[in-house]
Amino acid sequence: MNRERILAVLYDLALALSSEIRLQPLLSRVLQRLLYHTSFPAGVVFLDLAPGGSGIEAELHAAVGDFGLYGLVGQRLRLPVALLQGPTEIVQDAALLDGLPVEHRRYGATLRLAMPGCGVILLLTPELPERQLPLAQVFQPVMANLAKAVLLCRNSEAYTHFLQSDRDQARAELARQLRIADQERCFLRSLYDAMPDLIWLKDENGTYLACNAAFEALFGASERQILGKSDYQFLDRETADAFRARDREAAASPMPLSNEEWLRYPDGRRVLVETTKTAVRDTAGRLIGVLGVARNIMERLRALEALRKSEQRLHALFDGMDEGVALHERVETAAGAPIHYRLIECNPKFERIMNISRREAVGKLAEDIYGEAIAPLMKLFDEVVATGQTRRIELFFAPLDKHLEISLVSWDKHGFAAVFTDATERYRVRERLRWAANYDALTRLPNRLLLADRLKQAVARAKRNGRMLVVAYLDLDGFKPVNDRFGHDIGDRLLVLAAKRLQCDLRGDDTVARLGGDEFVLLLSDFGNLREAEAALKRVLIAIAEPYELVPAQQVAVSASIGASVFPTDDTDPDTLLRYADQAMYLAKQAGRNRYHFFDPNQDRQQRTRREALRAIQTGLEAGQFTLYYQPKVDMREGRVFGAEALIRWRHPERGLLAPGEFLPLIENTALDNLLGDWVIEVALSHLEAWWSAGLTLAVSVNISAAHLQQPNFTARLAGQLRAHARAPARALELEVVESAALQDIGYVSGLIQECRQLGVGFALDDFGTGYSSLTYLRRLPAETLKIDQSFVRDMLHDPEDLAITGGVISLAQSFQRRVIAEGVETEEHGLALLKLGCNLAQGYGIARPMPADALPGWVAAYRLPASWAAFSDATTDPPARPF
Repeated sequence: MNRERILAVLYDLALALSSEIRLQPLLSRVLQRLLYHTSFPAGVVFLDLAPGGSGIEAELHAAVGDFGLYGLVGQRLRLPVALLQGPTEIVQDAALLDGLPVEHRRYGATLRLAMPGCGVILLLTPELPERQLPLAQVFQPVMANLAKAVLLCRNSEAYTHFLQSDRDQARAELARQLRIADQERCFLRSLYDAMPDLIWLKDENGTYLACNAAFEALFGASERQILGKSDYQFLDRETADAFRARDREAAASPMPLSNEEWLRYPDGRRVLVETTKTAVRDTAGRLIGVLGVARNIMERLRALEALRKSEQRLHALFDGMDEGVALHERVETAAGAPIHYRLIECNPKFERIMNISRREAVGKLAEDIYGEAIAPLMKLFDEVVATGQTRRIELFFAPLDKHLEISLVSWDKHGFAAVFTDATERYRVRERLRWAANYDALTRLPNRLLLADRLKQAVARAKRNGRMLVVAYLDLDGFKPVNDRFGHDIGDRLLVLAAKRLQCDLRGDDTVARLGGDEFVLLLSDFGNLREAEAALKRVLIAIAEPYELVPAQQVAVSASIGASVFPTDDTDPDTLLRYADQAMYLAKQAGRNRYHFFDPNQDRQQRTRREALRAIQTGLEAGQFTLYYQPKVDMREGRVFGAEALIRWRHPERGLLAPGEFLPLIENTALDNLLGDWVIEVALSHLEAWWSAGLTLAVSVNISAAHLQQPNFTARLAGQLRAHARAPARALELEVVESAALQDIGYVSGLIQECRQLGVGFALDDFGTGYSSLTYLRRLPAETLKIDQSFVRDMLHDPEDLAITGGVISLAQSFQRRVIAEGVETEEHGLALLKLGCNLAQGYGIARPMPADALPGWVAAYRLPASWAAFSDATTDPPARPF
């Protein structure tokens, strides 16, 4: 190092030593110059070293370059002896320096400059410079002079303290005031920083003079980094220009200025704030700057938005409600004056219900809107407002012909909401339901429910006046064929016309009701004797029997069967009277229909017996007690068995094997008739399948009733049974229907027979000759076979008339190319006589009695033609009749 530089350093330090007489500034100045000449970043001065324990206590008098050390000036620190004691030299020991309470960095070396007799200077650096002055030699004389200067400064300060001792009291008071001011400042600063609002102060040029912690977050910088700068150092120019313009407006305004604006935080958040800027002036009115306060109003914004949406939803709900709503407020009046209520708001539904527009309704008094209905409403209005309780009322609003349901809900002592529901349709539906619950929809007559009430009233009235009451149970005869033939619409028209005819014959207290189907009940009252009641029933029969014009150019005739019970003769209980009338009606049907029949206790017992028998038959069918027997049919000319008739038997658990005549009459015109008929066909087809599969190609005939045949789905059920037993051909099944039943509705029955023939099933007219036969009927009925009733065959050997009838039927059948079978062949002579008349096919006890199904194949195999029949056949050459 050249000599000139060393002299310059020493000269500079000498100037520093002579520049101050106060100790603290002197030490700081010398320390700064030392750092400058050595390029060390930091340095400290310790005075008044005092050994103690393992270290040395020293007072830190000056620090430069390290904020952590600067804050400890004036405090005594304990440091290692090796650090503070020793000659002037460089110490490279980082562990020794760890005891220094530095703030930002770690030091690795120090230049220790000893001041003899008073202290030591430590110049600190993380690492030594590459090129260095001979520091120890250069600074050693300087340290000696510095020690003297320290002593002089301390003496000078002691003298100054002595001179100023008379000012201690004033200085103490000043210190106290300063402490109070400092406390207030700290309190205000804490309050200032704790406030969530952004607070700042700018001078007249827009330079920040102060800001709180909330504002620091906006710029993402500390107060130290913000102060002395303007918006242009933190924001884009457009935003900064806008802030500056508002600052100028606030500075020029005598009043604070407020506005809403969006602020963006460093993390990207945008916040809406309400900013208030106020000009700050001194006591002389000169502008100091602008104080700004920004309050985050996002919550308020969200609350307002929520309120807006809530109001929208409320209005949407209010306007879209299915009920009408009208808001009313009480009109303040003078004491003692009548109270009025004014409509202040209503929704569209209210407008539609009350047929008034909102413009017309709002502002009007309630009495002007509700008119004559206001009297009951006003009473409720007052109750609701006075009690705060909800009230409800139903009323008929005559001006609009509407039934209204109104609920009144109070919101305070000054008003309420009226919720209107137009219940007109519901009321009408309720009335229709009430009507439907009591009246028959088709005929508009009272139904069973209303009849029960009317019957109770009629009985009570008859008790009071001592007159006779007749309960008549009426059932139309022949209604079902009309319904089946012409369809349900025509059937309904027939019921309506019949109901009107019944109503025409009613008197004041009489009632006619429909129970369902074609059943009606008449309550005929105020009779003095039974003859008067009979006359009334005869009029009813005549009215019903008049032909009905239901289809163009065609009249339909039905009749009625009426059963009647009499109060008080038969009973006094309404239900019993109705039951007795029902039972009597069935007896009227059995007696021939188109008549009336009064209840008879003896007949009632018979009916009960019949019902018990029907239950027994039902039970027997379910328990498998029924079976089929078969009576063979033979060709008396060829000597061949060609078929058999299926005959039902009942294996009664108590009475043994019962023939059909003991139970079939009981089930006529009942549901059991159809069930038993279907069962016979099903079992007969299963036997046919077995026989045909075994090579026994017989035909089986089955008797069916007219009611069974005329079931709407009979043909479909028969087709299903044939498919289920396809191993036997359909032509092997023949259905026998009694001639008289076929003639009841020959057109309809002919169509059914034709449908069955299309399935392959044959048809026979049973008991032919016992009905009202005519050539026209025989031509129209598509039956292939006629069965001569056994009553003619059985007596023809000794009764010429029966013989003539039998011969006539045979000739008639041959003329119409029908097969003819004779029933009741009980002897060989009967068969021979039939052969002579030209009838080759027969069945009867003279051929074989009915037998179980498993016995028939053996009997067929063993059958031989009687000798007389064989001889007759051999002696004649007439072609045989086609048996099958």
